[in-house]
Amino acid sequence: MIKNMLAVTKQQELFPFMLDQESIDNYVQYQKDLSEWKVAYQKYEEAANANLRVIGYCKVLKDHKNFNELDLRRRTEKANEALQTCAKNLAGITDQMSRLQDAIRIYNEAIIAYSNYEETS
Repeated sequence: MIKNMLAVTKQQELFPFMLDQESIDNYVQYQKDLSEWKVAYQKYEEAANANLRVIGYCKVLKDHKNFNELDLRRRTEKANEALQTCAKNLAGITDQMSRLQDAIRIYNEAIIAYSNYEETS
């Protein structure tokens, strides 16, 4: 309980212009969420690159006599579908990260504006 009270007091010192704990919690949560979305973005990007490699391998092996062309077509089709899914998810993640960055930027601008106001007062 005392630890929580100290944490709240410290946060209020860092964010003196914010009137409620909810605003502070939102600011911190936006930063955590952005970090998590960046990790998700990286994973989808890696998956997209892996599917691009599969497509490339299938193109190279298409004329090789030891590989079944029908199997390569199936693999290429699956890789293309997965690549489209990755692209769709990456676009959604990018949109979400942009929204979070905008929200964080607004909070940061408010912090700077308040700090400048305090210095001139």
